[in-house]
Amino acid sequence: ADLKKQALHLQQVALFRNGSGARNSTSLLRFHPYEPALVVCGGSENVSVWNAQTSERMVAFSNGNPKNTRMTSALWINEASTSLLLTGSSDGTVRIFDGLLEPNDEISREKPSLISSFVAAPDIVTDKRYSSGLVLEFQQCGGQLIAGGNAKVIRCWDVATEKCRNTFESKSDASLTALTTAWDYDHNDGYSGLGPDIIVAGYGNGSLRIFDSRSSNKGNPL
Repeated sequence: ADLKKQALHLQQVALFRNGSGARNSTSLLRFHPYEPALVVCGGSENVSVWNAQTSERMVAFSNGNPKNTRMTSALWINEASTSLLLTGSSDGTVRIFDGLLEPNDEISREKPSLISSFVAAPDIVTDKRYSSGLVLEFQQCGGQLIAGGNAKVIRCWDVATEKCRNTFESKSDASLTALTTAWDYDHNDGYSGLGPDIIVAGYGNGSLRIFDSRSSNKGNPL
Protein backbone atom coordinates (compact mmCIF):
# COMPACT_ATOMS: atom_id res chain seq x y z
CA ALA A 1 0.00 0.00 0.00
CA ASP A 2 2.83 2.41 0.85
CA LEU A 3 4.53 1.75 -2.48
CA LYS A 4 1.29 2.43 -4.33
CA LYS A 5 0.87 5.80 -2.59
CA GLN A 6 4.42 6.81 -3.43
CA ALA A 7 3.97 5.83 -7.06
CA LEU A 8 0.89 8.09 -7.35
CA HIS A 9 2.76 11.18 -6.14
CA LEU A 10 5.20 11.75 -8.98
CA GLN A 11 6.25 15.35 -9.49
CA GLN A 12 7.21 17.00 -12.74
CA VAL A 13 10.74 18.37 -12.47
CA ALA A 14 11.16 19.77 -15.99
CA LEU A 15 9.32 20.58 -19.21
CA PHE A 16 11.09 20.41 -22.57
CA ARG A 17 9.38 22.23 -25.43
CA ASN A 18 10.63 20.63 -28.61
CA GLY A 19 8.28 22.60 -30.89
CA SER A 20 4.74 22.35 -32.20
CA GLY A 21 3.05 20.73 -35.15
CA ALA A 22 3.25 17.25 -36.64
CA ARG A 23 6.87 17.75 -37.71
CA ASN A 24 7.93 18.26 -34.10
CA SER A 25 5.76 15.59 -32.53
CA THR A 26 7.91 13.30 -30.41
CA SER A 27 8.30 9.85 -31.91
CA LEU A 28 11.43 8.50 -30.18
CA LEU A 29 13.29 9.20 -26.93
CA ARG A 30 16.72 7.82 -26.07
CA PHE A 31 18.81 8.61 -22.96
CA HIS A 32 22.56 8.20 -23.01
CA PRO A 33 23.39 5.52 -20.39
CA TYR A 34 26.13 7.55 -18.69
CA GLU A 35 25.65 11.23 -19.55
CA PRO A 36 22.57 13.51 -19.15
CA ALA A 37 22.03 13.61 -22.92
CA LEU A 38 18.48 12.94 -24.10
CA VAL A 39 17.88 12.43 -27.83
CA VAL A 40 14.42 13.47 -29.04
CA CYS A 41 13.36 12.45 -32.55
CA GLY A 42 10.46 14.27 -34.16
CA GLY A 43 7.76 13.10 -36.51
CA SER A 44 9.84 13.40 -39.67
CA GLU A 45 13.58 14.15 -39.83
CA ASN A 46 14.33 16.56 -36.97
CA VAL A 47 16.50 15.51 -34.01
CA SER A 48 17.19 17.43 -30.80
CA VAL A 49 19.64 16.69 -28.00
CA TRP A 50 18.72 17.99 -24.55
CA ASN A 51 20.70 18.28 -21.34
CA ALA A 52 18.34 16.58 -18.89
CA GLN A 53 20.05 18.20 -15.90
CA THR A 54 19.82 21.81 -17.09
CA SER A 55 16.66 21.43 -19.25
CA GLU A 56 18.52 23.05 -22.14
CA ARG A 57 18.35 22.06 -25.78
CA MET A 58 21.99 21.79 -26.77
CA VAL A 59 21.67 21.15 -30.50
CA ALA A 60 19.09 20.43 -33.19
CA PHE A 61 19.78 18.92 -36.59
CA SER A 62 18.20 17.03 -39.49
CA ASN A 63 18.53 13.27 -39.78
CA GLY A 64 18.41 13.66 -43.55
CA ASN A 65 15.76 11.06 -44.33
CA PRO A 66 13.56 11.81 -47.38
CA LYS A 67 10.20 13.53 -47.34
CA ASN A 68 7.27 11.31 -46.32
CA THR A 69 9.55 9.04 -44.29
CA ARG A 70 10.15 9.08 -40.55
CA MET A 71 12.66 7.89 -37.99
CA THR A 72 11.59 4.62 -36.38
CA SER A 73 14.75 3.67 -34.43
CA ALA A 74 17.43 5.54 -32.46
CA LEU A 75 20.29 3.95 -30.53
CA TRP A 76 23.41 5.11 -28.71
CA ILE A 77 26.38 2.91 -29.61
CA ASN A 78 29.99 2.82 -28.31
CA GLU A 79 28.65 4.52 -25.18
CA ALA A 80 31.68 3.67 -23.01
CA SER A 81 34.19 5.26 -25.42
CA THR A 82 33.33 7.48 -28.40
CA SER A 83 29.55 7.74 -28.25
CA LEU A 84 27.75 7.63 -31.59
CA LEU A 85 24.07 8.06 -32.42
CA LEU A 86 22.59 5.50 -34.80
CA THR A 87 19.20 6.19 -36.40
CA GLY A 88 16.96 4.12 -38.64
CA SER A 89 14.23 5.52 -40.88
CA SER A 90 11.17 3.99 -42.49
CA ASP A 91 12.83 3.84 -45.92
CA GLY A 92 15.28 1.24 -44.54
CA THR A 93 18.29 3.56 -44.20
CA VAL A 94 20.67 3.63 -41.23
CA ARG A 95 22.67 6.76 -40.37
CA ILE A 96 25.42 7.14 -37.78
CA PHE A 97 26.37 10.53 -36.28
CA ASP A 98 29.51 11.51 -34.36
CA GLY A 99 30.25 14.59 -32.28
CA LEU A 100 27.22 14.77 -30.00
CA LEU A 101 29.54 14.47 -26.99
CA GLU A 102 32.81 16.33 -26.54
CA PRO A 103 36.04 14.45 -25.70
CA ASN A 104 35.45 15.42 -22.04
CA ASP A 105 31.94 13.87 -22.28
CA GLU A 106 30.17 17.23 -22.17
CA ILE A 107 27.20 17.56 -24.54
CA SER A 108 28.25 19.42 -27.66
CA ARG A 109 26.48 22.50 -29.03
CA GLU A 110 27.80 21.82 -32.52
CA LYS A 111 25.86 19.86 -35.13
CA PRO A 112 27.17 16.30 -35.41
CA SER A 113 28.93 14.79 -38.41
CA LEU A 114 27.34 12.04 -40.49
CA ILE A 115 30.05 9.37 -40.56
CA SER A 116 28.13 6.46 -42.08
CA SER A 117 24.94 5.78 -44.01
CA PHE A 118 23.71 2.61 -45.69
CA VAL A 119 20.49 0.82 -46.58
CA ALA A 120 20.00 -1.89 -43.96
CA ALA A 121 16.64 -3.16 -45.31
CA PRO A 122 16.53 -2.72 -49.10
CA ASP A 123 13.28 -4.72 -49.39
CA ILE A 124 11.35 -2.73 -46.77
CA VAL A 125 7.71 -2.02 -47.64
CA THR A 126 6.47 1.51 -46.96
CA ASP A 127 2.95 1.47 -48.41
CA LYS A 128 1.28 -0.66 -45.74
CA ARG A 129 -1.50 0.92 -43.70
CA TYR A 130 0.44 0.15 -40.54
CA SER A 131 4.20 0.39 -40.89
CA SER A 132 6.66 -0.32 -38.10
CA GLY A 133 9.39 1.07 -40.32
CA LEU A 134 12.97 -0.02 -39.67
CA VAL A 135 13.47 -1.87 -36.37
CA LEU A 136 17.04 -2.15 -35.07
CA GLU A 137 19.03 -3.93 -32.36
CA PHE A 138 22.75 -3.32 -31.83
CA GLN A 139 25.24 -5.72 -30.25
CA GLN A 140 28.22 -3.79 -28.93
CA CYS A 141 30.20 -7.01 -28.75
CA GLY A 142 31.33 -7.48 -32.34
CA GLY A 143 29.63 -4.34 -33.64
CA GLN A 144 26.67 -6.22 -35.11
CA LEU A 145 23.48 -4.41 -36.12
CA ILE A 146 20.30 -6.47 -36.60
CA ALA A 147 17.73 -4.89 -38.92
CA GLY A 148 14.14 -5.80 -39.73
CA GLY A 149 10.69 -4.28 -40.04
CA ASN A 150 8.19 -4.38 -42.89
CA ALA A 151 10.45 -6.71 -44.83
CA LYS A 152 10.69 -10.41 -45.68
CA VAL A 153 14.24 -10.68 -44.37
CA ILE A 154 16.07 -9.90 -41.12
CA ARG A 155 19.67 -8.90 -41.73
CA CYS A 156 22.76 -8.88 -39.50
CA TRP A 157 25.24 -6.14 -40.43
CA ASP A 158 28.84 -5.45 -39.55
CA VAL A 159 28.58 -1.73 -38.84
CA ALA A 160 32.31 -1.03 -39.30
CA THR A 161 32.42 -2.49 -42.81
CA GLU A 162 28.74 -1.94 -43.75
CA LYS A 163 28.60 -5.55 -44.92
CA CYS A 164 25.76 -8.00 -44.33
CA ARG A 165 26.95 -10.99 -42.24
CA ASN A 166 23.80 -13.08 -42.19
CA THR A 167 20.14 -13.12 -43.21
CA PHE A 168 16.99 -14.83 -41.90
CA GLU A 169 13.67 -15.19 -43.63
CA SER A 170 11.03 -13.53 -41.47
CA LYS A 171 8.46 -16.27 -42.23
CA SER A 172 5.55 -14.04 -41.22
CA ASP A 173 3.10 -11.83 -43.10
CA ALA A 174 2.85 -9.55 -40.06
CA SER A 175 5.16 -6.57 -39.56
CA LEU A 176 8.18 -7.07 -37.34
CA THR A 177 7.75 -4.65 -34.45
CA ALA A 178 10.53 -5.52 -31.97
CA LEU A 179 14.00 -7.07 -31.87
CA THR A 180 16.22 -8.14 -29.00
CA THR A 181 19.23 -10.35 -28.38
CA ALA A 182 20.15 -12.52 -25.41
CA TRP A 183 23.58 -10.97 -24.99
CA ASP A 184 23.98 -7.93 -22.72
CA TYR A 185 26.87 -6.10 -21.13
CA ASP A 186 27.22 -6.33 -17.35
CA HIS A 187 29.63 -3.93 -15.63
CA ASN A 188 30.63 -6.56 -13.08
CA ASP A 189 30.75 -9.75 -15.14
CA GLY A 190 31.27 -8.51 -18.70
CA TYR A 191 28.91 -9.94 -21.31
CA SER A 192 26.20 -12.30 -20.13
CA GLY A 193 23.25 -14.18 -21.58
CA LEU A 194 22.61 -17.07 -23.92
CA GLY A 195 25.03 -15.73 -26.51
CA PRO A 196 25.27 -13.27 -29.40
CA ASP A 197 23.82 -15.79 -31.86
CA ILE A 198 20.31 -15.80 -30.29
CA ILE A 199 17.92 -13.23 -31.78
CA VAL A 200 14.25 -12.84 -30.86
CA ALA A 201 11.82 -11.02 -33.16
CA GLY A 202 8.34 -9.86 -32.17
CA TYR A 203 5.54 -9.33 -34.68
CA GLY A 204 2.36 -7.30 -34.92
CA ASN A 205 0.20 -10.45 -34.73
CA GLY A 206 1.57 -11.32 -31.29
CA SER A 207 3.99 -14.04 -32.37
CA LEU A 208 7.63 -14.34 -31.40
CA ARG A 209 10.30 -16.06 -33.44
CA ILE A 210 13.69 -17.17 -32.23
CA PHE A 211 16.63 -17.16 -34.64
CA ASP A 212 19.95 -18.87 -34.05
CA SER A 213 22.62 -17.90 -36.56
CA ARG A 214 24.39 -21.22 -35.93
CA SER A 215 21.37 -23.31 -36.90
CA SER A 216 20.08 -24.25 -40.34
CA ASN A 217 16.51 -24.20 -38.93
CA LYS A 218 16.09 -20.45 -38.90
CA GLY A 219 12.88 -18.96 -37.58
CA ASN A 220 11.18 -21.06 -34.91
CA PRO A 221 7.87 -19.58 -33.69
CA LEU A 222 7.07 -19.59 -29.98
